[in-house]
Amino acid sequence: MRKFRAESSEKQAAKAAQTERAIERLDVVEEPRREAELRMIAGPSANLEVKCVDAAANPYLLLAGLLAAGLDGVACRTEPPACFDGDVYAARDLPHVPRTLAEATDLFAASPFAKAAFGQPVVDHYTHFFRTEWAAYMAAVSDWERRRYFERI
Repeated sequence: MRKFRAESSEKQAAKAAQTERAIERLDVVEEPRREAELRMIAGPSANLEVKCVDAAANPYLLLAGLLAAGLDGVACRTEPPACFDGDVYAARDLPHVPRTLAEATDLFAASPFAKAAFGQPVVDHYTHFFRTEWAAYMAAVSDWERRRYFERI
């Protein structure tokens, strides 16, 4: 019994030392810019934060897309853009994610990367599905529209 406890204590000490070394390697940023939808945190081990993901996203498709993009970036040796230092809300020249489902669907359907990563049948399926969803959304009249325009028109 004592031998097991001694080994257990040694393992715990090794894990604690490993955790301390991992914490030492973390890059501490004095003023992190957390408002960006996509941001890369540079340091000994770079991290990518993706905050523009919707809770309704297909998690399997999402993860497959992120992995495919990462692998493509490594294979093509794609360099990240220059670090942006400023107010992302006030900047007008930064790239942005699509603002509507229709815009996103058009970009997805025309993307050679999506076709290579997922295959043409998957791209065709999701393109058809989301165009149908967008058409249904655009045909619906919201409660806000009823309240706002019923008396005015």
